[in-house]
Amino acid sequence: MIRDMIVEDYDCITELMNSLHKLHVDARPDMYMDVDSVYDRNTFLEMLSDKDVISIAYEEKGVVIGICFASVKYKSGMLDMKTMYIDAVVVREEYRNNGIAKKLMNEVEKRARELEVKRIDLMVWSFNKNAINLYESLKMNEQRVIFEKLL
Repeated sequence: MIRDMIVEDYDCITELMNSLHKLHVDARPDMYMDVDSVYDRNTFLEMLSDKDVISIAYEEKGVVIGICFASVKYKSGMLDMKTMYIDAVVVREEYRNNGIAKKLMNEVEKRARELEVKRIDLMVWSFNKNAINLYESLKMNEQRVIFEKLL
């Protein structure tokens, strides 16, 4: 079942977000560092009350096993276009490859359409092949490429 997050989800959401952050720390220790919590409780509560943020959870048998955060953005210097930006999608490792992330993304798309959003954007690291495969399966297109040179 997909539902809006509630205050009582904080510990589960923290666990899931920390697992996503660890993926980034492990792949890019030159850019990411270990943290106790990706979102502190106050930030989480602000997100829940922000009308421009979609905070949804996928729950089975009373356990949150997947989450998605997305937010409405207005692109500065571009055509007047409301954009839904996917901040995070994460599913508990033991439940991956069961279509849960796809269901969460489809729910975000449904809500974005209801808000008359014209596009959905996100950023994904090239090392995150599972996420790239998910986004391609959802018919998302590569928009740009960012290069770097470490010195």
